[in-house]
Amino acid sequence: MPIRFRCKYCDQLLGIAHRKIGTEVRCPDCHKMVLVPAEDAPDVEEATRKGNPPSEGGDIDAPPQRFIASPAGDQSKGAGAPTYSPAAPAPEPFDGEPYRLPAPVAGFVLSPWHTMLLALAALFVLVLAFAVGLLVGRYLL
Repeated sequence: MPIRFRCKYCDQLLGIAHRKIGTEVRCPDCHKMVLVPAEDAPDVEEATRKGNPPSEGGDIDAPPQRFIASPAGDQSKGAGAPTYSPAAPAPEPFDGEPYRLPAPVAGFVLSPWHTMLLALAALFVLVLAFAVGLLVGRYLL
C-alpha cells in the first residue's frame, strides 16, 4: 500500500511507494520538490479509514480540513495541547564567494579524429601480426 501525503505547496494528495521514503519527489500539480514522509499524513489516514464518499455527506471539492494550532500564549487547553511557534527567521544572505568547482586536471584528451586514427593503427598492427603469423606457420612448419 503506498504512502499517502499532501504536497506542502499546493495541498495535492500524493501517493508513492514505500521505497521512496525520505527522498524528494516532484509534485505533478505544482512541479515543486516535496520530501516523502516516513508515514501517512494524519489527515490522509483519517480520510482513508472513514471512507467518506460524497454520497455520505462528504464534499469532493471541499478543501481538506487542517489542524490549526493555538498561539503559544493561549494556555486555556491542557498541558498536552500543541502550541503555535512562529517559523524560524530567514537566514542572513551569504556575502562570501560562491563555491567554485576545482580546475580540471590536465590530462591526455583525444579528439574524435585522433581516436579514429589510433583505432585504425591498432587494427593495422593486428592485421599485420596475423599475416606474419600466417606466413611463418605456412612456410616454416
